[in-house]
Amino acid sequence: MDVRTAKRLAARLVNTPFHPQWLLARNNSDYLQRLGEMLSGRILDIGCGHQSIRKFLTADCEYTGIDYYMTARQWYGSKPGIYALADYLPFRDNEFDAVLLLDVLEHVPATTGTLQEINRVLRFGGSVFVQLPFLYPLHDTPLDFYRWSEFGLKELLEISGFSVQDMDAIGTPLETAVLMMNIALCKSVINAWNRKNPLFLLVIIFPIIIPLFNILALILARILPCDNFMPYRYRVLAVKTADRAT
Repeated sequence: MDVRTAKRLAARLVNTPFHPQWLLARNNSDYLQRLGEMLSGRILDIGCGHQSIRKFLTADCEYTGIDYYMTARQWYGSKPGIYALADYLPFRDNEFDAVLLLDVLEHVPATTGTLQEINRVLRFGGSVFVQLPFLYPLHDTPLDFYRWSEFGLKELLEISGFSVQDMDAIGTPLETAVLMMNIALCKSVINAWNRKNPLFLLVIIFPIIIPLFNILALILARILPCDNFMPYRYRVLAVKTADRAT
């Protein structure tokens, strides 16, 4: 069993504390709904996957979703509007009002080229919305290349012609620690299963310990003082303020 198969098996629990990544997933729909309320005009969704944002868009949005052929067809069984590379976008200059990069930028080897291409197809004053992990395991390997701190991400966007308007660090230290522990426990059990090690039987205690850890982390995160010391992801809104040639 690989991690992708395990995720599919556990998918029905993703919105419950019984899922090991509940702390990561619990606010996803709220975030997409807020995005949908903010967006208008021509929208480009790079790495669109199953196009989850579409149901939250208003009638005045014209949506285009693109994705990489291998990840869409071979890994996730999704079907974008267009198959394309993020660093070679098949669109005219200044064509879009907003661009979405939701859990995508870490999977693109040519980061600078990708941001320059987004700059090219985005109108002046248009917005780019970025969501990406910080403290999070390798995933979708071998197409997992980068992690940035808030400072590195701000620098990367600014040299690509964008001004950061808002950056949210998601995950308190306790939430991030529990998320990572849950993932580590699940990966260890998967490894034990694959190697026919009897320790895979630890899975029988997961329905007890995983919701307990999740709920405890959520409660303590609301009570204890917290900061941006160790988020599991960032969400960024940036605006195009200058042209950057590719």
